[in-house]
Amino acid sequence: MKLTRRDFLSGAGKVTGGLAMGIMVLPVVESCLPTSAPIAPLIASNPVGPDGKVAVDVSDLTPSHPFKTASGITGPDGMGVLVTLTNGVYHAFSQRCTHASCPVDSQLAGSNIHCSCHNSNFALDGTVLSGPAPSPLVPYNTTYDATAQVLHIKLV
Repeated sequence: MKLTRRDFLSGAGKVTGGLAMGIMVLPVVESCLPTSAPIAPLIASNPVGPDGKVAVDVSDLTPSHPFKTASGITGPDGMGVLVTLTNGVYHAFSQRCTHASCPVDSQLAGSNIHCSCHNSNFALDGTVLSGPAPSPLVPYNTTYDATAQVLHIKLV
């Protein structure tokens, strides 16, 4: 079969049209993706004890500085661990947002825990202040050792 000029131009037009459509559709497809992809699980450097607990120094938490991420600690979901102080009570939560499993920010947004992925906000006690997150941050059981200023977080 001999390729005619008409066949060649028709094929070239289809390729060019396909490329043009791809260029126009790509931004639309990208806008459907989360703005912040879930982070890869961290490697825990603070080993979990035989009782399933890990100790976190909380001496640096105060009412004016009530939030931190527990350095080198990951929860069973592979995400980091947040530690907060509210009304004299220490809390520990998974860093995984309950909306789309993105990690919540490592710094407070004002006085709130913020998820940049879809703009959910959580109070320091883990409750949802504004969605789209449907439920509070996942808490971990904790016990506080006031003498050592250590929070024991049960991760297992």
